[in-house]
Order: sequence, then structure tokens, then C-alpha cells
Amino acid sequence: MKQILLVDAYGLFYKAFYAFQNNPLINSRGEETSVIFGFLNSITSLFARSKFDYSICVLDSGKKTFRHEIYEKYKANRPPMPDSLKNQIKAVIGILPALRIPVLQCEGYEADDLIGTIAGQYGSDYKIEIISTDKDILQLVSENISVIQFKKNDIITVTPASFTAERGFRPEQMSDYLALTGDASDNIPGVKGIGEKTAARLLQEYGTIENIYHNLDKIEKKSLAQKLSDGRDNALLSQKLALINRQVPGNYDLEEICNVAGNCEAAADFFRHYELKSLAAKFHLTANISSPAEFHKTRDWERHISESSGLEQIIQKALQFKIIAFDIETTSLSPLDADLAAVAFAFPDYSSYFLRITGEDYNHFNAAREALCTLLQNPEIKKIGHNLKFEYSVLKSLGINLEGIFFDTMLAAYALAPERSHFNLDSLAAEYFGLHKREFTDLLKGRESISQVPDQELSEYTLTDAEFAFSLYELFKPQLEALGALKKLYYEIEIPLINVLGDMELHGVKVNTAYLQQLAEIYEQKLSGLRKDIYRQAGKTFNINSTKELQVILYDEIKMPRLKKIKTGYSTDYDTLCKLAVKFPMASDLVSYRTYTKLKNTWVDALPELINKKTGRIHTSYNQAVTATGRLSSSAPNLQNIPVKNAGHEIRGAFTAPDGMLLLSCDYSQIELRILAAMSNDLVLCEAFKSGADIHRRTAAALFDTAEELVTEEMRRSAKIINFSVIYGAGPYAVSEQLGIKQEDARQFISRYFASYPGIKTFMEASLEQAAKDRLVSTWFGRIRHLNNLSSGSQQVRKQEERMAFNTIIQGTAADIMKIAMNRIAEKIRSRQLDAVMVMQVHDELVFYVKSGIIKEQAALIAEIMEKASPFALPFPVDIYIGETWK
Repeated sequence: MKQILLVDAYGLFYKAFYAFQNNPLINSRGEETSVIFGFLNSITSLFARSKFDYSICVLDSGKKTFRHEIYEKYKANRPPMPDSLKNQIKAVIGILPALRIPVLQCEGYEADDLIGTIAGQYGSDYKIEIISTDKDILQLVSENISVIQFKKNDIITVTPASFTAERGFRPEQMSDYLALTGDASDNIPGVKGIGEKTAARLLQEYGTIENIYHNLDKIEKKSLAQKLSDGRDNALLSQKLALINRQVPGNYDLEEICNVAGNCEAAADFFRHYELKSLAAKFHLTANISSPAEFHKTRDWERHISESSGLEQIIQKALQFKIIAFDIETTSLSPLDADLAAVAFAFPDYSSYFLRITGEDYNHFNAAREALCTLLQNPEIKKIGHNLKFEYSVLKSLGINLEGIFFDTMLAAYALAPERSHFNLDSLAAEYFGLHKREFTDLLKGRESISQVPDQELSEYTLTDAEFAFSLYELFKPQLEALGALKKLYYEIEIPLINVLGDMELHGVKVNTAYLQQLAEIYEQKLSGLRKDIYRQAGKTFNINSTKELQVILYDEIKMPRLKKIKTGYSTDYDTLCKLAVKFPMASDLVSYRTYTKLKNTWVDALPELINKKTGRIHTSYNQAVTATGRLSSSAPNLQNIPVKNAGHEIRGAFTAPDGMLLLSCDYSQIELRILAAMSNDLVLCEAFKSGADIHRRTAAALFDTAEELVTEEMRRSAKIINFSVIYGAGPYAVSEQLGIKQEDARQFISRYFASYPGIKTFMEASLEQAAKDRLVSTWFGRIRHLNNLSSGSQQVRKQEERMAFNTIIQGTAADIMKIAMNRIAEKIRSRQLDAVMVMQVHDELVFYVKSGIIKEQAALIAEIMEKASPFALPFPVDIYIGETWK
């Protein structure tokens, strides 16, 4: 189902204006830019959240409407628009068409009426999202129509179900509701003395305003009936004012409305003038083309459908141009289980070629293999693609070593704007070119496998992917070239890592299923014992997994303190139970019960299901374009979430080495604290690391004003929490929660910390000041992250963004160092200077398989490479662990 975005522009303008009212954004010319930034930033956040086929900004006409004719006081209470707001609105409206966002308004009608008309015309066949701050727009909410509201730092979607759950009546009753309560923002009078709860109750019972007055004599409360009777005229008038007109005259053909050419050069000039670099990057502007969509559409691709014999022509063309974009389609999303179904190539002369490999009753891979090897294994031919790690892994599992990986458009999009939520080809094509490719699920609809898809459909799908990849390459490459440090990071760190991660995934890691079965039995015994203890303390059996039943037991029967209020009563979440566990043994047992239940369900029972039948190993998938800081993540399974301490540590015992080999773990020691010391150049912290001091003990001595030899383990634990809290930007409240102390004591600890390490505070303040100016932060190596709320008028939003900013600088630099180390180690392994297999990467740790007879020698070589990956003068030691399992 196609999607439409309708933006009630003035509501968003005012929201942006008031959000920055106490701390407006001002450029070097003295011009206010808060509304320009706030409005366009909201638009880009919506574009990143969903892909829309049509996006339209709708405006009030700015003149009197039919509502003023029936009620001259309509909106008469509104103050004049401030000049600064007026000027910014004019600027935004003027630039929207250049950004390929059409603007729509109709004299005599409000934006709500236009939105209602479009929603009424297309609501049955399209999914429509409306952005509005007005209450009356909620009357349009229906099965396919939702309203998006920005609340604090969140985006709320109002659906029929959520509307009714919150208000107690249906969305289509909203105009009747406003007829009763009125709306002060629009000066709609309503019925005097009727509040929100009463109005909702009346609508629940009578349905409509007409029915309420038809049954006025049946309302038992006489004073209420009298209020309604006295306010009848105002109620009926208010209903007319609140009711959206869904039949505004005009032509509302979406294709015509949205046929906006765009002008990237004008848009780029606009963002330069108002000094909004981060927004320019989010709109992905280049100055030499009219618009990204035109850029792609004007490429008249000459398509060819080839047989396997046609590969020779493709090879000759590739040798001529020395660069190709390509895409493969496979019979499975698992590289180890996939056969090659089709491949498409796109060339700089805008010709593209499709080759079918596997059909329903044939497989031509062996016939095409030699030619594919000639083309794909030639390092002199540069390869462009989208998510090339998948292509690399599939091809390698089929015996083809992909060489010459040059440009991955997914990683380019990630490098340029890592805060995006989606990097798949569908989203990027829609965002940059305004074009929507066919969904893969639609291609397979009614078919068991891709082998059954006809040539015409599969060629269209595969060629489109290859062509989009080439167009994105032409779009992204100049942007990366313009950012020197980011360009270096992209080509020298991210691109080489594709092969490294692909090899790790293909190799996989061995898991001991017998050990897991034994652990499952042990955990089940523990859970059985905990259930008995919990039932005994409760005095009865109940469903431990039921929040409702647990609330009754804990708070109504046992009378435990009610620590955190939630919608359904009082919280029984893990953190709450941990606090209660200090005084209540039953709460402690519940914490243990949840811990073992999660370990059993998430790991012990799940890991055997992930073992590949061909290899007998688990093959996680490393995600290179997920976290905004640059850290790797993994899925199926998520290795980052495997517990390190306490009961969960046993899970690591399931990961084992093959016969004749041992597991080698190399873990950076306190890498983020060392980066903090090096980048801040704090003399005290740097000297502590240079001298090999126990940094947490030294910090504790400073915080508690005592000698290091007198520091207790509890003092050291507190200091460790504060050391890492600084990196993650935790304030007094978070520190007090972690340490179990008063906020004032936590505030004093933090003050003493910065007094002990003054260079850190100076570095933090300077970094955040620069980030607020640039609206982005960068790591030591040039990785960027856009941050647009560092000057927010909301302290909560601003503080959260500051934490993200500083954490990105430190954690992102640590991620870059880890990736450099991985690339260098992989190169040494390829050149046979190391005899090891890199099998896992988790946080600051790398895990290898190494032959038992040479493991100490190899461990020393690997640790040296990791330590030298840091660009800083400080030591970056690596802790080494060797064993038969990962435990």
C-alpha cells in the first residue's frame, strides 16, 4: 500500500518557534534560524522513519475562511505573529519546492480542510500519515489514516485504537467532543461548565451531539442537563467550527501536486546562507545537479538480458571501464545455504546487463562459473554494490573470491549520516531519487522461491538494484570526497572491513550442544527451586510472569514499598525488583528467577537452533551500519548481549575451540578511559595510565580524600562507576541510582572528579561547544554523527543530546581503533605472518582459534598489533585469555 505524508505546516512552525524560544538559534548574520532548523529537521526525521510515495506541506490560506463568516470571534484571541517567526516561515515555504516538497493551500479554507479532503479522497486505498499539532485533526484518524505528533523527544502515532484507549471515545466523535469542551486555541466556545471527562462520558453514552440534545430529558444530573440546555446554541456553533470540511474544491491528483522538479543548487545555497550544515547533509545535496531524482531519472539505462555466453561481452566491457556496479539475487538469505539465482551489472555508460543463473528447473552456475571468476576475482576491476558483505559471503561460499571491492553504497550512506534509521536500498532510492523499487516480498508473492520468478520480473528487479547502486555511488562519492577525514575512514577502515567480517561470518564458531543441554537442566532445577520459594513467601501459587498478579502479591498483600508508578499500577520491572531485593528476600528471588528465565530462553535454548546444518557451527551476522557511534553489532545471535559476569558467564562455556586448537581472547583494557585521557590531554589521568596505576583506585583516593593503599573495594567500585559515568554523560541522578546514594552526594562526587581531572572538564566543554556550532561531532579518525538538539530549549532534550555527543566521540574512536586492529590482523593472517583464525568480535574483545602449540607466540603478535592500532602516545594494553572455551 502506497504511503502519503501530509504536513500541517503552521502547527510545526509554531512548535519549532516555541521549542527554541528561550534559546533561539542565530547565524553569524544575526538571523534567527530556529524555526527553519526545527521544521526541516522534523521533516527529515519523518523521512528517515518511513518511506513516503507522496509528501505534501499544507498551509492555511492566511485569510479569513468560512468559519470567520459564521463566527467573527473565531481565532480572534490569537496574538499577532512575531516578525522573526514570519520571516522564517517565508524562507521555509520558499525553499520547500527546491527540496522536492510541494506546498498546497486554498483561499477560504484552512490546512485541516485540505488535509481532510485529500485524506477523504485517498484514505481507502493509501496509508496516510498526518503531521499536526491541532486537536481537531484527530477526527480524521481511521484504519488507514494516522496522526503523528511530536511530544518532547518522541514521535507518537495516533491510531483509532490508541485514540480510543486514551480518550474513551472514537476519533470520528472529535468534532462533537470539541462542540462540548470548546477549544481555547481556536476560540471555539463550547458549552460552559462541560469539561473533558464529562464530554467523553456523554459521547460514550449518546454517541453524537445531536443525540445528546435529543435525549436531554434523560440525563439524570439536572445541573448538567441545564448546562447543556443553556449552551445549546454554542454547542451547535462549535460543532460547525470544529468539523473539518472534506470537500474543498480543486484538483487533488497526487502525481500533479508532487511533480516538483527540485533544485539542489538553490537548496544548497539556502543551507549555506542560514549555516545549517547538518541539514544540508541530511538532504544529501550536491550543487551540480538539479535534484537527486532528476539525476537518476535522466540516466536512460540501456538494458540487456544475457545468456551465460553473454558474460564475455560483460567482461570486455568491465575491462574497458575498470569499474562496475553489480547486484546478486540468491535462493536464500543465508550465504552458506544460498545458490546464485541471478546477477546484474551496471556500467558508467549507463548500460546494464542481466544474467539468469538459476531457474525452476535449471542451474547454469557451473557453466557461468569460470567467466564469473574472471570478472569478479579481478582486483583491477573496481566493484560497486549495496551491502557488499552479502555478495562477498555468498560468492565465497560458492568458490568465487570477490576482489576489488571499491564502494559500498550502504556504508557510504552510513558514513555520511549514521543517525539514520534505515540504510536499505529501498529507503535510499525513495529518499534520494523519489523512486520506489518493488518489494522483495511482492516479487515472491505466491511463489516458494526466487527460482520460480519469471525472467522479466526478476530482470527488472535485479537490474534496478544494480542501477540504483551505481546512481547512489555517483551521488555519494563527491560528498565523501569533500570530507577528507571521513573519506579516509571510509576507504581505509570501513571498506577493507567488509572482507574481514565476511570471513568471520563464514567461518563461524563451534558450540557445545551437550554442555548447553546440561546447563538447561541446571537452570530448570534452579527455576523450580525459586518458584517454590516464591510461592512459599507469597503464601499461595500464582503466575509469576503475570505483571497484574505480581502487583497484587507485592503491593497489596505483602505491602512492599511502591517505588514507581506506571499506567497499570506500580512497576514490577527488573530495576524495581533489584531495589526491593535489598530488604525483601522474595524480591531477590524474583530477580534471580527473571535472570535464569532470560538466560535459558535467550541463550541456552536458542543457541542450538542457530547451528548451521552444513557446518555444525553458529554463524552470527555482523552489522556494519547499525550503531550511530560506529561500533559493530551482531545478530542471530547477538554476541554483544552474551553475559560476561555472574550467572550468565556460564553461557560462554558453550563456545569452544575445534580439536587441536584453543580459544584466544584479546581484550583492550579500559580503552575508552584511555581515549578520554589522550584526547583530553589531562595530565593527571595520562600520568596514571603511563605509570600503570590502577586508575579506579587512584580515582577513589581522590574522591574519598584518602591514600591509595587505604582505598577499600567498595570505594574502588564507586570510583569505577563514576569513571565510566563521565564517558556516558551520566548526571547526579544516574550516579546516585547506581551507587545507591543521595543526589547531592553524587553531585559532590562528580565535582570532585572534575576537580581531580580538570583537563577532562575543559575537553568536554570545548567538545560540546563546538558540536553545538557544527551540529555534529566527530571521532579522532573523522567519523561524524549529526546532532540537532544541542541548543534545544528543553533541558532534558539538550542533556540527552550532550550525552550522545560526548559518548560518540569516545566510543566511536574506540570502535575505529578496533576496526583498524581487525583489518591489520586480517592482513597478517592473509599474508601468513599470523597463524590464527579470527572468529568473534564483541565490544573491545577479539576472539581467535589458534593451534595449541603456538598460541602464546601468536597471542603476543596479535596483542602487539592491537596495541599499535591506537594513534595515541599512551599505552593501550591488551588483556590475553587462553582456554578450551570462551568462559
